[in-house]
Amino acid sequence: QMISMWNQVYGMGFHYGTENMTFEGGWDGFVEDWMNGDVENGQYFDHVASWYSRKDDPDVLFVRFEDLKRDALDVILQISNFLGTEFLSPEHIQNVTELTSFEKMRQADEQDFGLRFMRWLGVIRRTHV
Repeated sequence: QMISMWNQVYGMGFHYGTENMTFEGGWDGFVEDWMNGDVENGQYFDHVASWYSRKDDPDVLFVRFEDLKRDALDVILQISNFLGTEFLSPEHIQNVTELTSFEKMRQADEQDFGLRFMRWLGVIRRTHV
């Protein structure tokens, strides 16, 4: 999470969501700010813990990136059931799985002019997906 946030905000030249902090300390300064919670959403672990306390709520579904990479179809079925879309046919589920695959997102990412422009500006890193 820390590296992802660094990549997100470093190109912008400021801490996203804050006004009084700079990157004068570079990576080391950012790590210290991140560990102290002096970034958007405060301390990462507090932010995650605040959601974890709701893990059994019927209107909250946790989806882990690792599970999605390991078995996207299974996670998509979990999301479908969570949303109450059990009526979707196997063909619909397969279509969703293909359209939301990392390869398909990578292709869309490469063709997006706005993202290419943001990379050229240096606002976002070279590879997004």
